[in-house]
Amino acid sequence: MGGKLIPEQYIKALPESLINQIAAGEVVGRPASVVKELVENSIDAGASWIKILIREGGHRQIKVSDNGQGIATVDLPLALSRHATSKLATLEDFDQLLTLGFRGEALASIAAVSRMTVTTRMAHVDQGASLSTEGGSEASVLPASHPVGTTVDVRDLFFNTPVRRRFLRSPETEWRHIETVMQQMMLSRFDTGFTVSHQGKVIWEVAPCETIEAKEARIAKMLGEALMQEAIRLDFRALGLQVSGWIADPAYTRTQGDTQFWFLNGRWIRDKMLLQAVREAYADVLFHGRHPAYILYLEMSPTDVDVNVHPAKHDVRFRDPNLVRTTVKRSIEDTLAALRTEKLPLSRTTLPGMVPYTPPPVPAFTPEKVMAVLPEVPIVNAVQKTLDLPARSTTAVPEVRQDLCETLVATPCQHPAQQLGTAIGQVHQTYILAQNGAGLVLVDMHAAHERVLYEKLKQAWAEKAIVTQQLLIPVSVQVNPAEWQFCRMHQSLLTAAGFHLEFTEQEGAVFVRALPAILKQQASERLLQAILADCVAEQGEGN
Repeated sequence: MGGKLIPEQYIKALPESLINQIAAGEVVGRPASVVKELVENSIDAGASWIKILIREGGHRQIKVSDNGQGIATVDLPLALSRHATSKLATLEDFDQLLTLGFRGEALASIAAVSRMTVTTRMAHVDQGASLSTEGGSEASVLPASHPVGTTVDVRDLFFNTPVRRRFLRSPETEWRHIETVMQQMMLSRFDTGFTVSHQGKVIWEVAPCETIEAKEARIAKMLGEALMQEAIRLDFRALGLQVSGWIADPAYTRTQGDTQFWFLNGRWIRDKMLLQAVREAYADVLFHGRHPAYILYLEMSPTDVDVNVHPAKHDVRFRDPNLVRTTVKRSIEDTLAALRTEKLPLSRTTLPGMVPYTPPPVPAFTPEKVMAVLPEVPIVNAVQKTLDLPARSTTAVPEVRQDLCETLVATPCQHPAQQLGTAIGQVHQTYILAQNGAGLVLVDMHAAHERVLYEKLKQAWAEKAIVTQQLLIPVSVQVNPAEWQFCRMHQSLLTAAGFHLEFTEQEGAVFVRALPAILKQQASERLLQAILADCVAEQGEGN
C-alpha cells in the first residue's frame, strides 16, 4: 500500500536538557526572576551579607555572592539537578517549612538557559570548588579559591532560546524589575545586609538591622523619607497571628498602589484578600481614587498556609482566610482609631472652671418664613406650555399675551444658560449650589478649580507656552530611587512642563528651582510627586 508509514511509538521521553528548558519557563521569566531565586538561596544558606552585581539590566550578567554556609564539593553537581534540595525530605516537612525555597528547581532552570558558574566553599574545608555549565550541559567539578559562601555567576541569559530572548525588554526596563525585586528582598529581611550594583555603580548598600530605628532608616532609604515621616508603627497579635509593620497616615496617599508591601513569614506575597482588607480598613479615611501606603508583615504557623501554589511562590492559600482578613482589618482599624484620638485638640471631659456650653434654641421650621426671605430667581427659558393648576389665592393674575409668548419663543436667547446654571449660594465654603434647567447642581469648588488649572496647563503645553516661576530658595521634594532615576532620564521633558530640577548624589530628593507659575508652590510639589509616581508605575508595566 502507498499510505503513510505510522511510527511504532508516539510517546517519547524528553531529554533532560529539554525538560529543564521547558521547566525554566515557569521559574525564570526574566532577569528579575533569576535575581529573586539566587538571593533566596543565599538567604536560606544563612548569609548575613549578599552582594548582587548586574550588567545591562541582567541581559549580560547577574552575579550573586554571599557569605552563607556554602555547598559541599560532593553536592555541587547535584545542586544543578532538578528536584534536588536540602530543605525537604518528606511530605511532613511542609508543615514546618520556613525557608524561601524548597522545590529544588531554581539552579537547574537557570543553568538550562544561560552560561552559569557556581563557586563555593564551606567553613570546614581549605579549598573551594567550582562548576561551570553552558545551557545545562554536564560539567566536572574543579578546585577553586573562594571565601566561605557561594557565588553564582549567570551570563547571557536565554542565549540558547532566541524566542524568549527577543521577548526581553530593554536593559533599563529589566533593571527596574530587578530594583522592585531587591526592594522586596531588602524590606523582607532586615537581618541581612545587601550591596546592589548596576553597571559598576553601587545603587544600594544597607547593613543588617536590629533596632526599630535602623529598620525605619532602611525603609526610608528604599521608599523615601516622606513616607517614614507619616508612618505609624503597628504591632497586633491575636489567635496565633501577628500583624506588624508600618502604615501611612491617611494624609499620605499615592496615586498608585506602588508602596504596598505584604510579607508572610519573611516572604513577599501578593494576595487580593489582604489588599482588600487594608482597603476596607482605610475606607472611611481615604479619598476616592487614592491608595494607602504600608509595609506589613504577617507571621503565622506554616501549617495554616500553603505557599506551594505556584513555582514563583508569590501566591498563597490560607487555611482560614476569614480569620486572617478579620485580624488584618482589625489591626489597621485600631491603629488608625488611636491616631485619630491622639489628634483630637481637646478631650470631651469638662475642665475645671469650664462653663458647659448650652446651644441656643432652634426656631421651629416654617416653610412660609423661608420662602419669604429667598431671593427671586430669574427665569431664563420662556414658558412654552401653560399648566392648569388651582390658584393659591383669589388675587387676579394679569392675562398672558399669546403674541408676546410666541415672540419670546421665536427669539433666540442672547446668553444661553450654561451647563452648571446660575449660582444660588455656597455650602460650608466647599460647594457651590447652582440651578439650571434640570434642577439643582452641587459643584465641588476645589475639584472645579483643579479642572480649570488642568485645562489651562493642557492648553499651555499644547502651545509650548508654560510660564515658570523662579524660586528664591530651591525646594527639596522627597522621591524614592526609582523616581529620582526617572527625573535624571527625563529631565528635559520635566523642564518643558515647567519643573526645573537639580540633583545631588543622594537619590532621596530632588531640588526644584522653578515651577509652573499657574500653580501654587505646595500644589506643584504634590503634583510633581504624583507625576513621578504615575510615570514610574507606567514604566514598571513596560510602557
